[in-house]
Amino acid sequence: MTPLAINLPRRYPGLKPFERAQSSIFHGRKDDIQVLANKIMRDRLVVLFAKSGIGKTSLLQAGVAPEIEREGYVSLFFRADDTSRSLTERFRETLLGNKQNAGYNQTDAGGAGAITLWEFMKRIEFDFNGLPATPVVVLDQFEEIFTLRHNEVGRNTFLHELADLANGSMPEGLRDTLTRRHENGQIDGDTLQWWETQPDVRIVIAIRSDFLHQLDDISTLIPGILRSRFQLQPLNRKQAAEAICAPAMESDNTFASPKFTYTDEAVQMILNFLAARTLDAGVQQAVEEVGVFKKNDEIESFNLQIICQYIEEKIIQSRQTDGFEVKSEFYEGKAGLEREIKEYYQNQINALPDTFKRKTGQDVQDAEALRQLARIMIEESLVTANGRRCSMVDDHLMANHPGVTQDFLDILVDTRLLRKENRLDDFYYEISHDTLLPAILESREKRRLLELSELEKAAYEQQLAEEAKRREAVEAELKISRERRRNARRALLASGIALFTTIVFFLWFGYNWHRNLRKELELTRKSLSIEQYEAAVEGFKSLKAENFKALILQQFTPYANVGAELDSALVLQAQYNNSILRNLIVGDSLFFNSNSDTAQIRNYSPALSAYRRAQDALVQYKKQNEAYFIATGKHRIRPQNISEMERTLEQRRRSAYLTLLDKIVLRQRRFEDFKEAGAWNLALYSLEQVVSLLPEYPDDQEKIKKDLKLSSESENVRAYYLGEIAICQRHL
Repeated sequence: MTPLAINLPRRYPGLKPFERAQSSIFHGRKDDIQVLANKIMRDRLVVLFAKSGIGKTSLLQAGVAPEIEREGYVSLFFRADDTSRSLTERFRETLLGNKQNAGYNQTDAGGAGAITLWEFMKRIEFDFNGLPATPVVVLDQFEEIFTLRHNEVGRNTFLHELADLANGSMPEGLRDTLTRRHENGQIDGDTLQWWETQPDVRIVIAIRSDFLHQLDDISTLIPGILRSRFQLQPLNRKQAAEAICAPAMESDNTFASPKFTYTDEAVQMILNFLAARTLDAGVQQAVEEVGVFKKNDEIESFNLQIICQYIEEKIIQSRQTDGFEVKSEFYEGKAGLEREIKEYYQNQINALPDTFKRKTGQDVQDAEALRQLARIMIEESLVTANGRRCSMVDDHLMANHPGVTQDFLDILVDTRLLRKENRLDDFYYEISHDTLLPAILESREKRRLLELSELEKAAYEQQLAEEAKRREAVEAELKISRERRRNARRALLASGIALFTTIVFFLWFGYNWHRNLRKELELTRKSLSIEQYEAAVEGFKSLKAENFKALILQQFTPYANVGAELDSALVLQAQYNNSILRNLIVGDSLFFNSNSDTAQIRNYSPALSAYRRAQDALVQYKKQNEAYFIATGKHRIRPQNISEMERTLEQRRRSAYLTLLDKIVLRQRRFEDFKEAGAWNLALYSLEQVVSLLPEYPDDQEKIKKDLKLSSESENVRAYYLGEIAICQRHL
């Protein structure tokens, strides 16, 4: 991409509202524009309402404003986002500062001053292209009047004066004053008649659907406030197709991208993806012909703009020429669309250092630390434990995340990761759209697992270091023991030479030699008790190899049977290495060391089974240890070793189970959401993921069933989900 292309406008503005200057690339809302414009020109007051993010502001600025201007109207936008001054004062300043302001009517200039909104709109005049124009006052995001911390008296005054203007009725105080002045001969009949003519003005209230009840609360002031209303719906497939294709064909050469087109197959794939369903071509044509669109045909503008921006940027970066035709292969088909939606969050996070430098002009010393700061703040403070969006005041975010500043938060707002609202003189931040939630939750889960893995890895490495120290100590003792045996052999040779000199020395030597044998046996048993099996087996084999030593030990040492103890050691070694340790290593490799998130999720169930097999092997290991204890009278594996292994395996099993349960709960919730939305293919996909995660052991399956509170009539959890899969398949 050339430096020039970076600063040129795009055909798809993305997630920010369309502006008045972008009306040429605002498509897909032709019918909505016409219906709403006709209402505005016909009715004095119109209420526009829709869910957040549907595109109310874009419709008014880039669609309706140009339409009504052609009919002699001029649009004047006002927002109540400044709480430092009264609403009435801000309203007047906004309209007076508009470039279409043509001045003030001077009729009765020495009489009643412009005090109320009714009087103000009576005097102020506007023109468009040199011709008189009727003002259309657009009160955008009207809910801010109620959600922001405006002065209560000022709010009530503004609403009462707005009611007079909307109702077209002269304020009673002004009427009394004018009547009294007329009776006193201060104004003539023509002036009085001029005052009694209501201001020629149109009012548009744009408000979010979830705040529509606030208008009902002020219906006593404006009885017909909801009489003329318009609900903006999400784009249907036909509208979305126009919003995709039409901007690409604009011939204005000021855009960063060349003029391009889409194939029908490429457009249909995008629409099917955005609608989360696939329709047969004949069915789709029939649906469009009758003009009936189901709820599943509704398409979020948020997702559409992400996809279109992705395609346009790819065209710019690949330096395509004018007339380029976009095929599905160009954007890598459905996989490319899914990846772009999924990776939008990570892409914005990865680009954060460059964005920060571009916005502030400051170099970022630690780019990864900046990204991690954004991830932790968003994933831990702006998402609830059960995976829902929540809003948080800026003071809380900055206090709980050192390094987060107001500029940092505003940069995240500019990237459209966050939304900023001014409420009660505080700024609140939340994730900009629910579409980002799956990627954010996946990132949070991956980050938490990585942090847990690093902690457990550090603990495991510390344990290995301690084991190595203990092993070195045992090997040192064995070395001393072997040295003693060599000394004993030398002493035996010397005693043979001196045998004839003294029987007492011979007896002392025999006693010392036997004591060393017992010491060697005790050291070998000690190696076994601390599970140093290689040293223990080698020791027992060494003692058994010399039959005389084994015979002496068996005859003169209680519970000493070197052959039997060697057999027990070999059995314990095999159980520990081949069953317990091997399954533990297999479970850890599955749980911690997968090459991808998908593989890691797929391996949770086998990891849980491996831990369970290790626990079963540990039970047999304990039984063999008790048998060894009975055979030797007092020697066995140290109980704390076995207890530590029991705790380790239980912790691993519980971690694997809870992680598995969390994955199943997440996909169960997705299944329920998709089922409720009627997206049966996605619901079926979620169920198949759940079945692939189900554990092998019946006890774990029963616990999953209990923790998920599934129907008690189900034979087991697998049977339950297979039944749900059958239901989804029937719907499909």
